[in-house]
Amino acid sequence: MLPNDSVFAFLHKHKVDYQLINHPAIEKVKEADFVIPGLTVKNLLLKTQNNHYYLLVIAGDKRADLKSIATQLSEKRLSFASPELMKSLIKLTPGTVSPFGLLNDENHQVQVIVDESLNQNRLLGFHPNVNHQTIMVRFSDFINLIEAMGNQYRLIK
Repeated sequence: MLPNDSVFAFLHKHKVDYQLINHPAIEKVKEADFVIPGLTVKNLLLKTQNNHYYLLVIAGDKRADLKSIATQLSEKRLSFASPELMKSLIKLTPGTVSPFGLLNDENHQVQVIVDESLNQNRLLGFHPNVNHQTIMVRFSDFINLIEAMGNQYRLIK
């Protein structure tokens, strides 16, 4: 089974309309030399010293202010997850991290935090656990999928 097979099965099971875009492999948003019909987002796996885990979804052109985010989450400090932690938590590697990795988060340890400034009327693009494809979904479908996976989410500034 390919890493993205479970993603497509999940989308079909939940009757989500999506658009699939095939493209050259990219590891960082700034490497993309193509245009997608919606918002480009960054997906960053974060952790605390107390083993709390967060998947941050922000606009691709924004910088993550970890100090401000930690304050909003009532955490002392946030840092980026190591490749080893990514692999053990969501079975993904740097450059492939996306909310679809939560399909592998069997214990629902990762909470999704979404930048509230994302335009909820635009499509959002996420890798389907491989970095040579992007799936475009409506914001509302994205939120419904997070809930269907059993993970918590919250909007932050």
